[in-house]
Amino acid sequence: MRCAFVSTNSITQGEQVGVLWSELYRRGMHIQFAHRTFKWSNEARGKAAVYCVIIGFGNKQFSSPRLFDYDRADGEPHEIDANNLNPYLVNAPSVLLPTRKAPICDVPVMMEGSALIDDGYLVLSADEAAMIMERFPVSKAWIKPLVWGEGFINRQTRFCFWLEGADPTEVRSVPPVLDRIDHVRAFREQSDRQATRMLAAFPMRFGEIRQPRSNYIFMPKTSSERRSFIPMGFLGPDHIVNNTSLAIEAATLMHFGVLTSTMHMAWMRTVCGRLKSDYRYSAGIVYNNFPWPELELEPLSRRERGRGEGSGRGEGSALCGAPARSSTAHSPPLPQDARAFARDLRQHGSDAEQQLWFLLRDRRLGGFKFRRQHPLPPYTLDFYCHDARLCVEVDGGQHADDVTRDARRDAALAMAGVRTLRVWADAVLREPEAVLEAIWNALHDKDARRDAEPSRQPEPSPPTPLPAGEGSHRHLTWGEGSNKHRAAIEAAAQAVLDARAQFPGSTLADLYDPLSMPPALVQAHHALDRAVDAVYIAAEKAAGRKPPKLGSDAERVAFLFERYQALTSLLPAAKAKPARKRTSASSTNAQKPR
Repeated sequence: MRCAFVSTNSITQGEQVGVLWSELYRRGMHIQFAHRTFKWSNEARGKAAVYCVIIGFGNKQFSSPRLFDYDRADGEPHEIDANNLNPYLVNAPSVLLPTRKAPICDVPVMMEGSALIDDGYLVLSADEAAMIMERFPVSKAWIKPLVWGEGFINRQTRFCFWLEGADPTEVRSVPPVLDRIDHVRAFREQSDRQATRMLAAFPMRFGEIRQPRSNYIFMPKTSSERRSFIPMGFLGPDHIVNNTSLAIEAATLMHFGVLTSTMHMAWMRTVCGRLKSDYRYSAGIVYNNFPWPELELEPLSRRERGRGEGSGRGEGSALCGAPARSSTAHSPPLPQDARAFARDLRQHGSDAEQQLWFLLRDRRLGGFKFRRQHPLPPYTLDFYCHDARLCVEVDGGQHADDVTRDARRDAALAMAGVRTLRVWADAVLREPEAVLEAIWNALHDKDARRDAEPSRQPEPSPPTPLPAGEGSHRHLTWGEGSNKHRAAIEAAAQAVLDARAQFPGSTLADLYDPLSMPPALVQAHHALDRAVDAVYIAAEKAAGRKPPKLGSDAERVAFLFERYQALTSLLPAAKAKPARKRTSASSTNAQKPR
């Protein structure tokens, strides 16, 4: 069976993708050819602009589906080599982005601004705000700037009554405020919605309150398709965000840099919804599904938050330069708190620790006996084999940026005659055979066992974990290099802000108009793009994967979809087959649909 849609491009954008294509995929359909967004032309008078796509699909998967793109919506098509077409019409894995409530990566939450539900009575013009504050100085504490998307981009000013925590006596002393509050109450009481009528009991408050309590990144929900970048910026908590906009509280320059980069903008243009032809940014689809560069660290595990990890030799320490010994009458008694802590760790092990324990317990690996969460004050060892004097540590991503601490610990254990083998948690889950092989080799490495005798004192060196597999959410194997890349992004992001500041009389609409964008700002964004691309490339190299080509938006988006699949799937992303080159005839015969 083969058929095709000629449709508005909404079926390839935003939430509509999941609604339609989940059902088609359930029925075994595959996209076989497609024309990306083009402007529909007809001969009618006063015709409205309609942006369409053509999608052909069937129950047979083609090894080289045909994809036609347009440099301009009213231009001519040209064919792009592809080996798989997903519902966003990208040459990438076939995934559907759900509306998520939280990001897939460890980044600050993006929230929608507050909804007034006030019929305009809590909003003030600049003149109204100035008049009330002049007549009633006490009102200065409640009148705050109100920020919304269009106003932020075009530097328009409004204010609002923000009466959270206001003293009732002071509120009653300002008649204009009382009058407006009364109108809000009446408006809400007359609503057809029960939830709104219930809000009439709180006429001083916004209908829905979602306001950052610290500095935040402000982002408009809607932006013109003419812009290469959605204008965004930093604001303080006294600027009240309304629900036409989005905010990221406690965001840093690094977050700002990635969000305003071409990498993120290419992702946004591909997966966001549209309002007419304008981009419609959303937290649930765009932000929460975005694969961030692997700079963020996992929270510390319970073991790493535990007492004594990485500390010096204190009272009761077992690391006093003597070889590790079995528990006999000649050994000093183990501190009770160390026993209790180790017991707690056994009960709350990570998924990777539980899986590795299943593979090592009961002498399942060559008859070697391992102990789980073995206390050796001031440390607790994930897995310890006394016969081989081998400690196996299962590391989360946070270890990548703290190799110095790990090296100190490994050296201290080595002085006590205990070798350390470090493996990544995701490698345990995805490559258990490779992990077991590494442990097996360490168990039988006689030279290493001899070198670990306490008479030898090896120099500290960074751990050498197994290569990470696909699906490593937030860990990075390049240690201090991540700080270098983070600093590069932050410096480039600050340069973008500095370039904007050179034009204090211009609005963000002026600065980001493609015809009037200042060269200094263009160059600053180019430098930021290079810094952000470099992070992704470095992360791929560090993980043992082939560095991606990021020379175009199509290449960036295809790479991001692969990372998304790896981050959200239990299975590694499938290797893409090389696309077959089309003959010149197949390309020249492609005609734009009319």
